[in-house]
Order: sequence, then structure tokens, then C-alpha cells
Amino acid sequence: MRPTDTSNFAPSEVTKRKIRRVKANGRERARMHGLNDALDNLREYIPITTQHQKLSKIETLRLARY
Repeated sequence: MRPTDTSNFAPSEVTKRKIRRVKANGRERARMHGLNDALDNLREYIPITTQHQKLSKIETLRLARY
């Protein structure tokens, strides 16, 4: 992302942008936590040969197809 020059905006506009960004970051964080929880649950149903390292997201999805 490119840095945004906020010198042309009123202070209230800058504050609104920051609040909007913080909220969006929170939503994205919650979305990723939900996705990671779902993948962890899915991994429990996939037979794996090694217990040393958990499957990656893409490995989990590929193995779940079968």
C-alpha cells in the first residue's frame, strides 16, 4: 500500500479513516481466525503419516478432496 498524505484532510476525516481501518483490520483478523479454526477442525479428519509438522492450508484442502 502506498502511504496516504493526510495533510489535505480535516482532522475529523483523518480520524474517520483511522477508525474505519481499525474496524476493517478487526474484521479481517476475525475472518482469518475463523478460517484457521475450520482448517484445524478439518485436519482432524485427514489421515497423515507424520505428526511432526501440521499440514499447510493448501495441503489440507488438497487432501480433503479425496
